[in-house]
Amino acid sequence: MSKPFAPDKPTMVARDILRLCHVSISDDYHTLSNSQVDALLEHAKKQKYRKPKNANGSTGRYFHAKLQREARRTIMSDALRALKVTK
Repeated sequence: MSKPFAPDKPTMVARDILRLCHVSISDDYHTLSNSQVDALLEHAKKQKYRKPKNANGSTGRYFHAKLQREARRTIMSDALRALKVTK
């Protein structure tokens, strides 16, 4: 299992990394440009991210998937929080 980004704000960190790499939350990894993939790999190295041992893809692809999951988690939690506030 990989390490969390930041225990207090993992989703904000994931969104920030995606923003710095010029990747939107809905982008597919295979449609990214070389510069976007290179930026993702640089951030993966900074985070000391390692892909799972049984991975069937590259480190970049798995790091991108993790960022997407973390960033989407915030969107869902923000939506649920907004619903609770309006009630």
